[in-house]
Amino acid sequence: MGFRISSYTLIKSVSLAHITAAYLFLYKPHVLAEQNIVVILGESMQVPATSAFSKPTEITALASIILAFLGVSDLIAASLPERSCLEYWSNVLPFRLFMLFASTGYIYLTRGDDTTTSTLRALKGDSNPLDLVKNSFIFTFLFMETLHWFWVFVAMKEDRREWMVREATAQLREEEEKKFRM
Repeated sequence: MGFRISSYTLIKSVSLAHITAAYLFLYKPHVLAEQNIVVILGESMQVPATSAFSKPTEITALASIILAFLGVSDLIAASLPERSCLEYWSNVLPFRLFMLFASTGYIYLTRGDDTTTSTLRALKGDSNPLDLVKNSFIFTFLFMETLHWFWVFVAMKEDRREWMVREATAQLREEEEKKFRM
């Protein structure tokens, strides 16, 4: 068995990343939108770029609040006692992964329109509001979240197995001590 990062460490790291991203969304959203990974992944998946994050706006402030809330609540949930933490994350992770897979897949599968076509449809008034999420920044964010939470999901399965082995061993030891006392 080699080096392994626990699911709790992974959850705490993504929580701190969310809090950091919340700060950047509030003060410097262009720093996030101009990252190399956003440009490279957006170009390779042929998802259009966006200029909506060039300066702080009401939307970036809302994203900041949501990310800060998510980061703090996940940090608190990862600090619960082990049994409670396992139960909580075992219930939350499948739903979170489903939503991330669905969102990322939607953006990738419906990316066919270029920004010019989307803009023309918006001017005519027959555009879909979901066209606004089809950009390289949101795609990259959702894709990286999907990767990270899937890693947490796999690590959580290993942590759950180790916890069950420890609990079973402790229960057997307790039963043997009871027999020995009698």
